[in-house]
Amino acid sequence: MKRARGFTEIEIRGFVSDSKYRRLLVFLKKNCKFISKDNQITYYFDKKGNTRMQRNDFFTKLWIKRGKLHTSTHRELEIKFDKNDFDKLEEAMLLMGFAPKIKWFRLRYTFRWGNTNVMLDKTKGYGNIIELEMICSSREKERSLKALREGMHSLGVKETPSAEFERKYKYYERNWRRLAD
Repeated sequence: MKRARGFTEIEIRGFVSDSKYRRLLVFLKKNCKFISKDNQITYYFDKKGNTRMQRNDFFTKLWIKRGKLHTSTHRELEIKFDKNDFDKLEEAMLLMGFAPKIKWFRLRYTFRWGNTNVMLDKTKGYGNIIELEMICSSREKERSLKALREGMHSLGVKETPSAEFERKYKYYERNWRRLAD
């Protein structure tokens, strides 16, 4: 198990069509450093706060995002576990009273574009999303956010307002069992 660490994450996201997803994937593969292709299962829990756990192709993790869901800036605490510990972590969370309120199933491509992490997601029943992200100190937040918005613009993607993410999230939350099948 690795030690938890806190940081400020700056991110912006946008929903993209299937055709834009395919064009972005070609562009990113050609112009960025490929980091990984990853199948992920993520649980959001029903307790106060933004507590999540995930199993992916590389490890299991538990993390807490502090701040409002779907905002561009928030603090995170993340703890990584061995990939095979997912079932034990799930059992521990259930024993502590954390029941999953939503489950996500997605394919994620991750790239490095200069000093920006770029994630291109295909989430079953939810949609295609591009996310640009930087990890920074609190004094660098505004400059980092501006750089991310410029990057998104250069990719020809409009940042999706947090209200739209919130609307789609609420719909998925009510219907994920049907949508994710």
